Amino acid sequence: MQTSVLDQSGRPTCFQSVLKVETAEGPVVVKHYAARRSAIRHVMRKIGHCTFAGKSATGPQGRRDTEAACLALWHHHGLDAMRMVELAAPPEGLSGPWLALEFLDGRTLYEILKDTAVPEAEKLSLLRRFAPEWARRHALAIREHEPRLLHEHGTFRHVFVAGERLVTFDLEIAWVRRGRTRYLVGREIAAFLRSLGRASGTDRDRFTARLAALVEAYGDRAQWLDAVRAVIRPRSPIMRIVSLFERLQRRKDPYAPRRVLAEAERVAGTQTGRPDAQTGRPDGQAG
Repeated sequence: MQTSVLDQSGRPTCFQSVLKVETAEGPVVVKHYAARRSAIRHVMRKIGHCTFAGKSATGPQGRRDTEAACLALWHHHGLDAMRMVELAAPPEGLSGPWLALEFLDGRTLYEILKDTAVPEAEKLSLLRRFAPEWARRHALAIREHEPRLLHEHGTFRHVFVAGERLVTFDLEIAWVRRGRTRYLVGREIAAFLRSLGRASGTDRDRFTARLAALVEAYGDRAQWLDAVRAVIRPRSPIMRIVSLFERLQRRKDPYAPRRVLAEAERVAGTQTGRPDAQTGRPDGQAG
């Protein structure tokens, strides 16, 4: 099988790779999972991620199993995530956990948002296409109390534009602790808005216009505001401490989570009074 490297990360002695493999049926992506950190750093990260943050396993086999389970779960709910495919054997010389995925020809939404050659109207159209399904996924996560329906590393870098499809990928780490799903929805919103900010650069007017397009197309402003406010004004004393630490750590970041969420709350507030696209309720009020 002819193989080429699409992406590589990790330590010089142990790379995690994303490979393009040519098969008789066409190209396939093979994601190879490897230990990206030293043993000591892995243990420390595992304690932080699994014990305190409530995330899934961080080892190679754990990440592979989490990604496969999340992809199956997203597909079960009709969400467009990268599809798993059958491959009889991995490329020659590849050892350790791996997963075969569909090959998509396109670009990430982040790349398109940053590309000055792409008209702004086209970028806003893509954001408006993304938002309704984003809102539906959030509603599913809240209703099912299923944090695995949320992207632990939310960013437009992990949304692939392939024709008419907007495909989510990179689900190898997931939130697994139930009971604070609405808060995690707010965290995911903040992560995507930070990505939107970075793609918009220093032009705050451009960021605000893109944010307004997202909020309007998202539709359910009650759900949006509830999630945003769960992070801005957390009820848990522990989360308040985490929020304070984060504000201090990122006090110079123009797109720090609290800043983008405050803007998200403001923009949603200016849009109240219009019927929500999904709920039909005015003023973003809960039913």
